[in-house]
Amino acid sequence: ISPPRVNAANPSTVSAARVNAAKLSAISAARINAVNPSAVTAV
Repeated sequence: ISPPRVNAANPSTVSAARVNAAKLSAISAARINAVNPSAVTAV
């Protein structure tokens, strides 16, 4: 986690972190769906 000063000075780092977080959440969601496909139908 970068200090607020770095984030304010370099917004591209913040956006990159958000993209990485989105990718990680998508991967974790895909893993959960693969392990428990019934969760997909529930949603």
